[in-house]
Formats: sequence, structure tokens, C-alpha cells
Amino acid sequence: MTYTTLRLETATSWAKYIIYAVLLALLAAGCWYGWQRLHPASVPVIATTQQAAQITVGVQTAAQTAHVPLSHSQASEIAHQIADSVDDTPAATVQTTGSAWEGMAAKIGTATKSDMVIVTDPKNPTQKPNPLPTDTVQQNVYAIHAYPDHLWTAGVSSNKDYSIGYSKRAKVFGKVAYVMPEIELRNGNNVVFWLKLQIPEQAESKKKIAAQVQTIK
Repeated sequence: MTYTTLRLETATSWAKYIIYAVLLALLAAGCWYGWQRLHPASVPVIATTQQAAQITVGVQTAAQTAHVPLSHSQASEIAHQIADSVDDTPAATVQTTGSAWEGMAAKIGTATKSDMVIVTDPKNPTQKPNPLPTDTVQQNVYAIHAYPDHLWTAGVSSNKDYSIGYSKRAKVFGKVAYVMPEIELRNGNNVVFWLKLQIPEQAESKKKIAAQVQTIK
């Protein structure tokens, strides 16, 4: 009887520690997410030639410079969308100067919640943008959305275990990442809480995420 009581007390103690750990992890995740919202990371701006932006290898080079992991299929899709949008009416027109164009492009990237921004000179398609500080410039700005802002996940195993989770995109050490709180029900009565962090690798992904391009000239 004494042994059974000891086991129950020990189990109760462990349950408290687990609950405290989960609450602490959720609090830390909330604080970190709040900091991310109040202090958004600067969107990388990559200047390249119009010709390079319209081919897969050119987009891959820009993505590597921006530290944004892209699969070959994503880079190919972005390049095709850029090539197809050359003669399209721009989503918006912004005039700036040679000394302020990079900051303006970064603001556009932040406003559109982009992963990176590619900037080209439409008048000189074989040259990278390099205006003089006093020049009035009008450039092509491509806001690249390579990853969704959030994802919902749900799963069921052959053992009748169930899970549901929510993934929120964030920046970790300057890289694209997903913070994923998850709840798992095991054996019908055991509840497990997870707090996961996933950083996509720069390789071909089995799960392809469609990339979107927004053109602002």
C-alpha cells in the first residue's frame, strides 16, 4: 500500500513538472513570437540582371545570397513567373532615387511579407541596378513568397494515435523556420504536448510549396 501511494505521488509530481514545462515553453514561444512581430527581420534585397532573374540558376543564386532555401522546382517556377510578367501591368509604381532604392525595396518586401526581393533594371537587362545617388530610378521589384505564413497539420497512426498542430513561419538566425506547437493523443488517454522547430534545408523538397511572385515597377 505504501509503495502504491508513493508511485501515485511521484506520478502526480511528474505531471506537475510536465505541465509547468509545457506552460513555460508556450510562454517562451509567445514572447519570442511577440518580439518577432514588434521587430520584424529586414527582408533581403538582391540586385541582379533581368536576364538572370528569368532563369532558374539566376533565381537559385539570388536565393542562396539571401539565405532563403529554394528547391529547384521553386526556383524554376519563380523564373518562369518573372519572365511571363515582364510585359504585364505592374501592381504598383514607385519612384525613388539611386541612394534610396535599396531601402525602398526592403520596405516593399516587408509590406508584402516576402521572403526576399529581387531588383532588376528593365532598361538595361544585362546589367545589375547601379544608379548614381542623385538619379531618379524606376526598377522592377519582384517580391518573392517562397513559403506559406502558417500551416495546420493533423495526423492519425495505425495505433489510433492522433495529433494536431499549427506551424507559424518565423526567422531563426536569419533563416526561414517554422515554430510548431503540437498536441498528440496516444493510446486514447495519454496527451503529449510538443513544441517543434523546423528549418527547411536548401534542397529539393518532397512537399513542393508553390512560390508566388509579385511585380512592382
